Amino acid sequence: MLRWKVARVMGIDLYVHWSFLLVPVLVLLAFWDHGAPLLAQQQAFYYLCLAFATFGCVILHELGHARMARLFRIRTRDITISFIGGAARLERMSDKPWEEFLIAIAGPAVNVVIACALVVIALPLFVLVGGRTAFQETPATAFIGSLLGINIILVLFNMLPAFPMDGGRVLRALLSLVMDHLRATEMATYVGMAIAMVFGIVGAMFITTWPALLLIALFVFTAGQQELAMTRRRYAMLYEQPIDVIPADQAGPFPKVHVVDPGFSGMAWDVSRRAWVIWHNGRPVSTYGAKPE
Repeated sequence: MLRWKVARVMGIDLYVHWSFLLVPVLVLLAFWDHGAPLLAQQQAFYYLCLAFATFGCVILHELGHARMARLFRIRTRDITISFIGGAARLERMSDKPWEEFLIAIAGPAVNVVIACALVVIALPLFVLVGGRTAFQETPATAFIGSLLGINIILVLFNMLPAFPMDGGRVLRALLSLVMDHLRATEMATYVGMAIAMVFGIVGAMFITTWPALLLIALFVFTAGQQELAMTRRRYAMLYEQPIDVIPADQAGPFPKVHVVDPGFSGMAWDVSRRAWVIWHNGRPVSTYGAKPE
């Protein structure tokens, strides 16, 4: 992917994805008015500052994840900021529920702290300028109020149980307390897929207002599937138990519903057996990863 390194914070490389360049472009397109160029420039400057301040909060959000992960001896490879937000790339994910819970909750907690700090700043200013109307009309105070609302939205949005977003990881961590890690990942992924479809429908209905919602829906759907596949593979290797080759004319324990396309060779996940099945020329030949009873 095309991205540029712009800084190094807390020993972590910070990158900007090419899609981030869409932010200033869209702001200028939204507020440029040839009939009133001075007003348009002022509005564009205001919203550009607000956009960059928002992404500053997103960076702090990701650093919150990184800092908490470091407490559990998990390094953060890098942080990338894109059009749809930020992503901290950890060198590994913890299999311990409470570690994953704390790492996931650390990001939104940073936004809560920022929101509280903005409230402390906004309250005396609200009294000083003389009410809500004046507060909203003064650029500096309106900026603070807008940034406060954005951080509240970031907290609420990130805590939606849409795996692999923060709320989805919190959900998986809580589910892992009552079931195995793989089953918890499957359940969290299915919930995330359902939420992604809602995002997609709403994004399609209001594409001119919330175009990023379609990209978020695509990210949640695909990233959740990818992490589920990786979890299944890692889980399978923990319980690797190869069996003898199955004769070609013997159906064996594999249900017909899981038969793949004719001529397929490779690995496929068997839902009923919760194991990887190795296929050769359209026939199951071995399996591994079934958890011992």
